[in-house]
Amino acid sequence: LEQWMSFAREIEAVDEDQAAALEERAGVAVMAAISDQAQYLESADPVERYRNLLREAISSGKAHVCAPGEEPGPGTHLGWTFPDGTYLYPDVSLSLAKHMAEAVGNPLPFSGQTMNKRLSEGGWLVATNLDKKRKSIPVRKRVEGRTETVLHLKSEFLEQG
Repeated sequence: LEQWMSFAREIEAVDEDQAAALEERAGVAVMAAISDQAQYLESADPVERYRNLLREAISSGKAHVCAPGEEPGPGTHLGWTFPDGTYLYPDVSLSLAKHMAEAVGNPLPFSGQTMNKRLSEGGWLVATNLDKKRKSIPVRKRVEGRTETVLHLKSEFLEQG
């Protein structure tokens, strides 16, 4: 911008007052673009996209989570809610999120392993088996008489925000 304005002054396309006004306008525009970038980057974060896609699936009736013993809701069963957090089937929830992302032409190109790692790095997981001999991010949880392999997430993971 500085070089362009210098050239514009040099060829007398603008005077000093016009140049100053244009530089100020450009500065405001650049700051607005920077501020809008934060929203773009958040939407580009795979974990945030994953969360948003799952929340959309639940709110639209394409999926549900329920407390143990509770009547299941409509759509795909993603997991359960407990007082200590939300337990999701990793493959089922990622597959649904990927399907929804592809339906709008904006694929979610991450493997389950990568998404689990990102969830861990993002501080969303309550518990993992990374300290066990057989290290893994999903945990085993006994639910309704069965042992399930699930992600143990913070309760607020699926809350609308």
